[in-house]
Order: sequence, then structure tokens, then C-alpha cells
Amino acid sequence: MNVEFPILNYTLINEFKNCPFKAYHTKIAKTIPTVQSPEMMHGNRVHEAMEQRVAKEVKLPEDLHYMEPFAQALEEYQPLCEVKMGVDANGKPVGWTGRGVWFRGRVDVLIARMDTRVAAIYDYKTGKKREGYGQELELYTSAFLAKACYPHLTQVHARFLWTKQLFDVMGKEYIITDFEMVHITIADYAVKIRTCFDSGVWPKTPNKLCDYCPVKACEHNTNTQAVPQLPAAE
Repeated sequence: MNVEFPILNYTLINEFKNCPFKAYHTKIAKTIPTVQSPEMMHGNRVHEAMEQRVAKEVKLPEDLHYMEPFAQALEEYQPLCEVKMGVDANGKPVGWTGRGVWFRGRVDVLIARMDTRVAAIYDYKTGKKREGYGQELELYTSAFLAKACYPHLTQVHARFLWTKQLFDVMGKEYIITDFEMVHITIADYAVKIRTCFDSGVWPKTPNKLCDYCPVKACEHNTNTQAVPQLPAAE
């Protein structure tokens, strides 16, 4: 199997952090087809609906009407929605598919103007509210991308918006100023992923999500339903 080294993103890094073996099969070699679960389809629907509402003033579906106050607050600042950004290994902006793109990500809502050094980022989350489990790295990497594309920024305020919570939507605020440390963190994961890629050795890391993992050909996955035989990592 001819597998190319991937363009890095938060999802790949997070998957690799949890289990390199799973990351290889789901995000790099992609031997496991992506199946849209009902939860994923709902998440996509929320993202699309909020983008249409905030950017184009399209009315929200009835079941998402409780998000209207947040949409109104966001649109007041004329934000950019679903912003695709990419950088090279030196942290210079090159676009989503530009030559030398090394790390990239999509920001749900970005408020950044040339007349202020402070920006704001909001990321919609459609699952159960969980703060402080390491997922804040997603906000930090989004802030890093924003800084790369808007070099005058010195501070980014970032939050998750937990859309399932009805009366507790706003997540914890992260004030991000050390963009170089985020770059170093991404580079560190890049080295670890490259080491596995070059050696062909992707460690299997047991964790609490093993029984929900789509990679069934692993001794740590005790869910025996529909067990496919996977090609070996090369």
C-alpha cells in the first residue's frame, strides 16, 4: 500500500495522542471507511445552519432556535465563518491546499479585524459538555492559525459553544498569547508521527474508547461485531 505522509490537523493529532494504531488506519492509510453516525450528521447540520444564519442571515431551523441569541451576538461583529487556514512548517500562511502546507484547520467562527490586536474564536460542539479533557488544544491550534494569517494579533480569546446544552452554551474562555508554544507542540507531534510513519510501527494504546473503535483487528478492542482483517501498516 502506497501511503503518503499526511497534512497535519488537530483531529489527526488528537487521534494519534489517543492511539497511534487507530490514527494510522483511520486518518493516514484510511483503511477504515468513514461512516456518518447520527451524531456526526447532526453536528454537520448544526455547523451548516449556524454558518448560514451568521454569515447569510438564513433563519435557523425550529429545533435550533435557542441558538438565535448567540447568532445575533456573533453577527454583530461581522465574523468569518467556517474559515479554512493552512501553514507551512515555519508557521507561514500558505492556504488550505497551498504548496508546502504542513498544518491546517477550519475555524467555525473567527472575529479578527485589522484595527485591533485581539481576536475571538468560537467552535461549535454538539456533544455532551466536557471541559478540561485536553480538547482545548483544538482552540489553541485554531488560534495559532489565526495568528499566522493575521500577524498583527497579540491575543486570541477562544471558546467552545456547546450547542446541546440549551441554557449552558458558553464554554470556558481561553486567552491565548503564546503562539510559539502552540507551534512547538504541533511540531513535537509531527516528529512523533513521522517516526512512526518512517518505521512503520504504530503502537496500539489501550484506552476507554477501545470498544467503540472502528479498528477491530486489535487485541484491545473486545467488541467482536463485524471484525475485518486490516492490511498491515507499512
